[in-house]
Amino acid sequence: MKNNIEYEEYFRVGMGTESVAPFLRSFVRMVRPNRILEVGAGYTTPFLLEGLELNNEIINEGNLDQKYVDWHQKNYNPRLVVVDTEEILCSTIDNYIEFEKGDFKGKSQELYEKYGEFDFVWFDCGGAEEYDIFMREYWDICSEYVIFHYTYYQGKPTMNLGMVMQHITGHEQLSGASNVQRMDFIEPHKEGQGSITMFKKIKEQRRS
Repeated sequence: MKNNIEYEEYFRVGMGTESVAPFLRSFVRMVRPNRILEVGAGYTTPFLLEGLELNNEIINEGNLDQKYVDWHQKNYNPRLVVVDTEEILCSTIDNYIEFEKGDFKGKSQELYEKYGEFDFVWFDCGGAEEYDIFMREYWDICSEYVIFHYTYYQGKPTMNLGMVMQHITGHEQLSGASNVQRMDFIEPHKEGQGSITMFKKIKEQRRS
């Protein structure tokens, strides 16, 4: 099963990220975030890092936005902030990673003061209680893409997703939660650990 798997040393059977990890790398390449937060290190970590490293280069296929290119040359200084109880070393590209060892609970203000808002978040940690705590503590410091793992089981929403959604549409709705888009990605061949749900915060356009 593990033959020809990238970053095989980080792979763990049953974690359900063998397809998610390269997807996240490609997504990082597309949306080019500047501050990534990963809660729950693992197989996805080296892929997220590689995405940031590859983003140092801008491929010119004839459709570049020169304003972005000019900004990138002066300001591109990305970081992957990883919160986990165990540190993962990715020695080839460690210069992009900031490891915050310990529990993510109660760290949101500290992380915000050190890194600012996070425009790309990958959350894969614990169960419904942890998803609830993340939304309560971290939602306000997430500025764009927020992606959660294991949101469906056998084609039906899990309690993890339920906890998230109560803050998006329920009676405990958080500020700004009404202005988001949601997309579910479900792997039909899996029983568990085969889904992600992505939220994108929509930035309000200023009226002139």
